[in-house]
Amino acid sequence: GNGHEVMDSISYPDLISDAPYGRTVDGEGHFSYMLATPGSSNVQPDFSGLYINEIMASNSLSLEDDKGEYDDWIELYNDADQALNVGGLFLSDSLENRAKFRISTAYPDSTTIPPGGYLLLWADNSREQGILHANFKLDGNGEGIFLSSSTAGDIIDSLTYGKQYSNISHGRDPQHPD
Repeated sequence: GNGHEVMDSISYPDLISDAPYGRTVDGEGHFSYMLATPGSSNVQPDFSGLYINEIMASNSLSLEDDKGEYDDWIELYNDADQALNVGGLFLSDSLENRAKFRISTAYPDSTTIPPGGYLLLWADNSREQGILHANFKLDGNGEGIFLSSSTAGDIIDSLTYGKQYSNISHGRDPQHPD
């Protein structure tokens, strides 16, 4: 033909707003939603010290959210030596749909966890109430919770729990977070 040949191409699904979609390894690898790395390599930060630390799936009087409601919640813990911004990570109660809730990247002051610090996210299916409110609720009869860095299955941490009792949280032993 005309001297033009396709060097590379991509077919992509309907994309999530403000969520970067790129190769998991520069120039190769599968495409996935990931954290933004404009102008630099697609190397994701080290989240090995980030844990789902504690949950409450049946909160009726123990802890109010910023709207005065008693909602389910998920606590993340940063065991790393440096602050971790969790904006852009995915949280879900579905292994098949790990991109159910993407933590906002718009307010890093609200989504950065200091070393040894905690972040509480409300699992209340009320996204309109703010960036720390997920679009799902926890099942009081038990289920799994998954924290991922991309939609490609890069699970940072997960927690499976059984039937919960009202106003009693389910947490990890701090001496054995794994």
